[in-house]
Amino acid sequence: MSTELSLTRISDQDARQFLQGQLTNDVNGLRLSWQFTGYCSVKGRLIMTGILLDSGEDLFLLCHPTVQETVISTLSKYRLRSKVSFTPVAATFQLVPGEANEHSNHNVTLSQAGVLQLDLGNATLVVTITPNDAGPTASDSDAFDAQWRHWRVSNGICIIDAALQEKYVPQMINLDQIDGINFKKGCYTGQEIVARMHYLGKLKQRLVKLIEPESHKQAVQQGNSVIAFVGDEALQIGDIVATDPSHRQHLAVVRLEHSDQPLASANDLSEPFSIEPLPYG
Repeated sequence: MSTELSLTRISDQDARQFLQGQLTNDVNGLRLSWQFTGYCSVKGRLIMTGILLDSGEDLFLLCHPTVQETVISTLSKYRLRSKVSFTPVAATFQLVPGEANEHSNHNVTLSQAGVLQLDLGNATLVVTITPNDAGPTASDSDAFDAQWRHWRVSNGICIIDAALQEKYVPQMINLDQIDGINFKKGCYTGQEIVARMHYLGKLKQRLVKLIEPESHKQAVQQGNSVIAFVGDEALQIGDIVATDPSHRQHLAVVRLEHSDQPLASANDLSEPFSIEPLPYG
């Protein structure tokens, strides 16, 4: 079982209309395609980020396994009389690399019964729906999880897990820069806060990619504080939110005010990170 992705089928006649009033992106625009999306609390803080896709029959949500149950239970509370169902689905995942910097058309292909292929641009995500007793081997899952962490950190994609729930508004993790928010779709949960930040606010935190120096002896972990060296001061300006340890690259949400200063992880101040531009924005 993957520790990085879970799959939920969202079906019945009101599924699309219901999600349109809950998620940050325009669900009505999905037709055999996928989109990044988020689900916010009423305070505009992210409960989930993930991928919503249309298979031609049902909608499916790919999100972190540690938030799947919370997302289903919270959405179900607001279902009222809407005819919509949420079903966790057993699946295996495979990431097939493609050409570097290839632009995604966001297409979803049903290659055969129960096998969905998502065009991610520089890779293809293959999702195979399986019987509950026919999951992947541990080694298969471990290999995919490492590949997926590398892909999403390389591409500046922050997937909200249980440790990050309700810490950030969508713009802080660059959801607006990867087309995960539609500012013209109308109301959804948390929309007022998200729209106010977009049109009126001054964003003080953003997602950045940090490259770890080879001299580091302590492994960088999610949750480590990011320290900025400002003159003679060492200021805590953010946190690591995703790691790709095998490639020594990580994502952090940091205060923009000091993001141009030397930055280091609180668990190893011996040498600062280098900052690498994200492939968007």
